[in-house]
This record gives sequence, structure tokens and C-alpha cells, in this order.
Amino acid sequence: MSLVMRWVAEDELDKVAETRLLCYGAGRNDLQRMRDMLRDDRRAQAGDYLLAERDGRPVGTATSLSLTMYIRGSAFPCQGVAWVGAIRTERRKAASINTQRSAPGGPPSRGVASSIMSEVLRAARDRQLVLTTLMPFRTSFYEHFGYGPVERRCEWTVPLSILPAGDFDGMHILELGDRPAVIDCQHRMAHRGQCDFARMPEAWDQYLADADAGFFMVDRPDPAGPVEGWLNVRFQDLNGRSVVRVVDHAYDTPGALLRQLHFLASLRDQHSAAILTMPADVPLNMLLSEHQVPHRPVSHAAAEMRSHNRMQIRILDHRRLLDGLHVPDGYRGQAVVAVHECEGAISRFLLEIADGSLCATPTDASPDVQCPDRVWAAIVSGEMPSTAAAQLGLVEVTNERALQTLRAFSDGPLPFCRDYF
Repeated sequence: MSLVMRWVAEDELDKVAETRLLCYGAGRNDLQRMRDMLRDDRRAQAGDYLLAERDGRPVGTATSLSLTMYIRGSAFPCQGVAWVGAIRTERRKAASINTQRSAPGGPPSRGVASSIMSEVLRAARDRQLVLTTLMPFRTSFYEHFGYGPVERRCEWTVPLSILPAGDFDGMHILELGDRPAVIDCQHRMAHRGQCDFARMPEAWDQYLADADAGFFMVDRPDPAGPVEGWLNVRFQDLNGRSVVRVVDHAYDTPGALLRQLHFLASLRDQHSAAILTMPADVPLNMLLSEHQVPHRPVSHAAAEMRSHNRMQIRILDHRRLLDGLHVPDGYRGQAVVAVHECEGAISRFLLEIADGSLCATPTDASPDVQCPDRVWAAIVSGEMPSTAAAQLGLVEVTNERALQTLRAFSDGPLPFCRDYF
């Protein structure tokens, strides 16, 4: 039987939860947890849940969230793809089906997960979204659908003894009156950041409820002024040592980051280390009393850092994205870019940059630079400079001056997302 795709509403959430269980659950006793997670997450609306069914039986699912992503200070409508899965009895069947196909030369069959992703992308285009993004279990699978890795996250484990000591007046546990100012702080940081989201009002209730598993520390030096940052911390045992795990944090200024480090340093009598995640372009070790991140085992206190990827994006509407971006003043030039889409089409446009603004227009001219959609996403987001992509053989270049024009995208902060879906 062929697959049938249905976008369902709240009256079928139990069926969605049962399908998620068969995709991800450890056992049947996980069902209530799946139901609770589904109903507690208020970011999804009616019609955002996809069920893939065969002969009326669910065999896979996905969720499509309507988000707002900020890139270079501009807001773009973005699809957040979550909970993509095929139930465990329906995985990797397409290859075996194709080898048994009775009609040689006919179209190959697609697996459940691949069919789901095609439907998810179709829905994003129907909603006229500019971007689609996800936080995958396996990056290579989603690269087949045009998603490129755009975020490097650095998880630091820092002995509290080498954190800087200092003032952190104004740091206190969240109070009811802080909430509007906390939300304002998050929105300011998202607006100034790269590939971050303004957290939905519906998401804050769940986020702050989850924070009760630890303590939500607010940095508000002036009780009547703005919140300049926060720390969502939990205290855990790690290899017999008590550590402070920073589940999430935000800082509006460099001074706010220093106050957070001062606060963490003050906990050294009870705890041994702090674990926190920073963007790849923040050299946290330079703020510590021991700057070294050791390349070999050492006997002195030193920080450790592990880098990992989390987010991938795909650009669905190149013209709307490029026309809405701003780059630092001083960049001028033009480039004909050809983006090879995973479906086989080629998006070709003339990109002109002047006075901090961009303009993209369709063209039939020969491309100066061409690359796959997943590589273009990394270049436009600033994750990878165009010149580095060329050096690594990830783009094809016929005009070096055009390549220099595209370097404007890498002048700014690296992509970093503080939200999760």
C-alpha cells in the first residue's frame, strides 16, 4: 500500500504520541511521557503534526513549527522541523523494495522518513516560508534534502578555581516581576544574533516550568531596569564530583557575561566545575586565570572544550532572504550565483551588494560561483567563509572577484541558537 500523508489537529494527538513512541520510545511504559511532552509543548498549532499512514496504520510522523529566525538583524518566517521518524518496523525498507521491483527502469520506492521529509518541505513552501531548519540526530540524512550544518557549539568544562572572581550584584533567583524583562532580553539577543529565534510566548511557560528542575538566575543590576542576562543552572554529580551545569544562559553585554562567570566562581566551595555552552567565536579560555586548553593530560586545573554541531538550515526562497539581509558597510560588488537544489533544479541569481544592502535578481548569465544548496546555507549564514569553501573544493568558482564579494556574509557573529525544538 502507498503512503498517505495527513496533517492532523489536536483531536489526534494521542495517535501522534503513540507513533512517536514507536519511533523513539524505550518501551510501552514511555507512552504517558510522550503524551505529556506533546501536550506541554504549546509551540505547535492545529495542523502542524504530520502522520504517515499505510493501510490506515501510522508508520511515521513529523512536526512542523512556525518560527521566526533572525539573520543579520532581520526577521524571516522559518519552519522548525522536529520529531521526524519512522517506526522501528518500517526503516530501511526502500532499498530491499527497489531490488525486488518488477518494472525495470521504474521510479525507485522511497522510505518512510524520506517521504515524510518531502511532505514537510512541500508544506513549508505552501506556507511561503523563507527558511526551514532542524536539529537532527544524523546530519548526513538531512543533507539529502538540502540542509547544511550552520552552527558550531562549544561545550566548556571549567574548574571553578580558574574562573575570574568579582562582583555579581544584581544576580538573584527569578521573581515574578522579572519575567517581562527576561523575555525582552531574549528578544534583544535574538535580534542581534545570527540564526537565533525569538522565543514564542507559548514556549515561555514550559521553559520556565522546566527550569524548576534547577534554579533560574537573573542578572538585573537595577531592579527597575532591564534584565542583562540569565543563567538556568542545575547541580549534578559527574564522576563523583558535584558540578554546575548551565542548561541555558544569555548575556546582553560583555559585562553581563563576566558577572555570570563571577557568580559561578563564587560556588567553588560546594562544586568543582561549571559546564556551559558558548558560540565557537567566543574564546572563553581567555577570561580564565589559566588560558590553556590542554593538548595533552596535565596536572594543573585547566578548561576542556568539546565542539559539536546542532542545527541545519535550508533556504527555500533565496530572493526574499537575500533582499532582507544587511551586511557591514564597505562591501561592494556583485556575483552570479547558481545554487544546485537537491531536487535537481538550479536557483540562479545576480547578487549585488552596496552600502550594507543586498539585492538578488533572477538571471540567465553564467555563474561566477556555484555550489549545492547545503553548502550555500553555510556560506549565507556566515558559518563558512566563501573563500574557505573554495579552498576546500566545496564551491566551483570562475570569478575570484565574485568570491571576495561573498565574503561579506562571514563578517559578523557565527550562527548560534539558544532555543531548542
